[in-house]
Amino acid sequence: MVKPNNKTIRSKSLSPETRILVAARAEFIERGLRGARMQSIADRGGVNKALLHYYFRSKEKLYQAVLQDIMRTLLGAVRAELPVETGQDDLRSLLRQVVTAYIKTLQKNPDFPRFMLREIVDGGDHLPVMVNEIISSFGDIPLRIHRMLSTQMKQGIIRRVDPIHFALNMIGMCIFTFIAQPVVGVMSERVNLGIAFDNAFFSDRIEAVLDMTFHGILKEH
Repeated sequence: MVKPNNKTIRSKSLSPETRILVAARAEFIERGLRGARMQSIADRGGVNKALLHYYFRSKEKLYQAVLQDIMRTLLGAVRAELPVETGQDDLRSLLRQVVTAYIKTLQKNPDFPRFMLREIVDGGDHLPVMVNEIISSFGDIPLRIHRMLSTQMKQGIIRRVDPIHFALNMIGMCIFTFIAQPVVGVMSERVNLGIAFDNAFFSDRIEAVLDMTFHGILKEH
């Protein structure tokens, strides 16, 4: 999937259909489904409106195509990063791999959280599809984590935690890293923190999320 930008997309290496999808993604993120205009998408994609309607009959169908493209790319990358069960799962190691998979994938696709937020603002009609796809991307990971949480709670290694809230906290910290990035960037400039959203930053972020997630459930002795 090619990343969107605000300029007219005229690359000869991209097919008209791909240029339309790239342009539509940028338009939908900026204006939402309701505010997006087909003419604006055509202009961004460097195609005429007739060709736009030839490939995608309506704005709704185009939105669904963009959503499918995003989910296919994002979740395919996540699945490729997630570990396969070996029978020797370690809770901290498994959590590290999950957090790493999501943060690295979102680092490569930073506009996905913005797209999701825009969908929520517009009423969330397509949100169930997005959530179902996100959940399915985990594969058997939730069951493996739930099994280890239950075992370690019984063993007194960790305190009692609700698996749902545990998962929400972990995923929330990953996603909010990118939702809050513009705000953090402004704060960094104003107080001269010198924060750069580079590989080093995201490596540190993985460790911070992991520490908060893992050490937050350890039982005090």
